[in-house]
Amino acid sequence: MDSHILYQNIDSTVLLVDIPRSIEEAQGFLQLPLSQSHPHSDCQRRLVSIKPCEIPYRTPEPKSLNARRRCCCLRGVGEEREIIHATIIRDLILERYLEFALEELRQSVGRKEWCLDRVTEKGMLEENIENYTSNKRSSSSLNDNHTDEESTPFKREEFDSRIPNFDLQSSRYYFYQNKESVSTIISHMGCNYYLPPLSTTIIGSIQSTIGVFSEKENIPQFSIITADPPWPNRSARRNGKYRISNNISEVENLLLTIPIQHHQAANGIMAIWITNKPKIRSLALKLFDQWGLSVIEEWIWLKVTVSGEPIFPISSLWRKPYELLLIGRKVATVILTESDVKRRVLVGVPDLHSRKPNLKGLLEKEFGFGPGNYTGLEIFARNSTIGWWSWGFEALMFQELRFWKNFDDEKLENRL
Repeated sequence: MDSHILYQNIDSTVLLVDIPRSIEEAQGFLQLPLSQSHPHSDCQRRLVSIKPCEIPYRTPEPKSLNARRRCCCLRGVGEEREIIHATIIRDLILERYLEFALEELRQSVGRKEWCLDRVTEKGMLEENIENYTSNKRSSSSLNDNHTDEESTPFKREEFDSRIPNFDLQSSRYYFYQNKESVSTIISHMGCNYYLPPLSTTIIGSIQSTIGVFSEKENIPQFSIITADPPWPNRSARRNGKYRISNNISEVENLLLTIPIQHHQAANGIMAIWITNKPKIRSLALKLFDQWGLSVIEEWIWLKVTVSGEPIFPISSLWRKPYELLLIGRKVATVILTESDVKRRVLVGVPDLHSRKPNLKGLLEKEFGFGPGNYTGLEIFARNSTIGWWSWGFEALMFQELRFWKNFDDEKLENRL
């Protein structure tokens, strides 16, 4: 089975990655040879995806000078205007990084497709996501009429009994743990889900489950913590299928309740996805400062078509074809400037709107964490990961059996 890293230059600053394969690898499904069999060995299991994008999308770019000024918000005053101009300069530098990365990839990849073969089923994903999110919306009433005892894998005796100040009945959440070295299947609210090996999943809103992290002794120290916060987003709000916040201050208050400092390993890293809005970047930097972290790396995920064209123009004022990942770590006595921050470009053909590259393998490789020798935590997760904790209202979303297809050895080899 091909790795999800399709290309990587010598210094790992430009990488071509396959999004569905990164999620498959992070499940632990692909670690066994195809010839080995086990009821849940899962080595022939593939993630159902959408067809890869073949041509760039059109964007309604502003044409007149006044329209472009409004789009850039150039009419700010004082400090706000300085932030806007700094952002414009940063975007121009970023665009040059992306252009150089694309040129390098075009020379290396050539005319080959920029993603691996996908397992697709027409209309299946949209229907399943709509069913999942509508179930979860009514499950805000889950909290009112669905008791913890109805969920068989709830590990109350192994976990929550040791948190004396945590009110189990009022928490309204589910806790699942797979201590085996192979995946297992669990039942949750009438649906079946795969749970990766050695993984822990907490299902519930961050607000209602924060008490799980109130007792330091019962929570591991996490060497890697990742977060994909529900930043305000117009297109996602119009879509209605994904949970987002209404304003930035909501997200700030939510993130500040998470005791990052108490549960991060001494040499651990924190990686947080942000949008391209200046206010969101400023908030992320403020949060890092409050958590005692310095930004050491910035990763840019550039979304492209199968032929390597950005899905939107790189210089688009309306919508950027990339998202940013800020990575922070405690750095003793050294004050890092923006020029000290290392940048990497991850290029990939996007899948579903809410699916990002799974970062487990990349972060392990770049920061020297050996698989199985540390514990990771993903906050606002949409799937579970081998050896990690996953936390959030949608932490089992893409673990449902309907999102996965099995292939016997011969069929799988023919697809790869």
